[in-house]
Amino acid sequence: MPQFGQIIASSIFILLLASCDEPQLTHSADGKFYVSHNNKDALYFKIDNQPVKLVQGEIKQLDLRAGKHTIEYPIGQKTEFIIYPGNQGGIINPTRQYYYAYSSVFKEIISNQLFSLKYNQIVVDGIKVQGPILSSNAFFIDNNVFKCDYLIGASFLNVFALNKSKQSDGQVKAKCFTKEEFIDFLSVVGSKVNNIHIVDKGIKDQNTVTHSFEYALPIANFNNYSLQSYANRIVDNFKNISNIESKAQIYDEYYHYIYNMAKMYSTFHLGQNKHDRDDYSAFINQTNMIFNAGILNQNPVNNYKAH
Repeated sequence: MPQFGQIIASSIFILLLASCDEPQLTHSADGKFYVSHNNKDALYFKIDNQPVKLVQGEIKQLDLRAGKHTIEYPIGQKTEFIIYPGNQGGIINPTRQYYYAYSSVFKEIISNQLFSLKYNQIVVDGIKVQGPILSSNAFFIDNNVFKCDYLIGASFLNVFALNKSKQSDGQVKAKCFTKEEFIDFLSVVGSKVNNIHIVDKGIKDQNTVTHSFEYALPIANFNNYSLQSYANRIVDNFKNISNIESKAQIYDEYYHYIYNMAKMYSTFHLGQNKHDRDDYSAFINQTNMIFNAGILNQNPVNNYKAH
């Protein structure tokens, strides 16, 4: 039978793991959200009744405080969202364009071999590429997940030269790209970095999304009644998040329920309850990502078609 203290320690370790195995921001980006536009027709919308206009190729920074906000379109569509304290900004994406986050040491090629980065294989406009890359076309792209130190609009070559000239200490950092920037990046990576591999070109697969940012809680399906009961309470509480204060309260309750789930889990005998053991770890990982979100879309609507 596992020791209760070990189970609690393991659960806390899993809760912290997501923030340890990804590149950490080297600066605060609290409240800094970016929006870009690449269509020939101008983009118009309002945030909190303040008009925003972008022309083709333009990138704007929006400084938004923690709390509830509304984004509105000329045809009357509205989406409410909440920004939480501790957020690291992100991207607001009303036209559902594709964005990418690439992690690297951004210095000597051999340095990247010393780090264990999570690799994905994705497709972007007919190019299949493998590397430490995240992708999304979500309405709100949460930088608590993408963790971009270098945001859209910053030249990759300039970032690379800057870090090399400073003789970087080998810190892993992340660079965000629009789709157009990322395709340009792929055209030069062969001579610059070694952790990107172009697998194929000219394929007809759809562009890949690694993160939808829908933040849907998993459907708990534990065999153990107590585990299922605590999991249901976590799911129900998440559905009731309506403001900053309610999230803080629910977050405290979440850790209380996780503590009780760990206590119940510790009573399992080795070799038994394999299904619940597997689901327990997955449930903690998934809920941890949700409850550490910096921005939450409250009522998704049909938005402008992606281009």
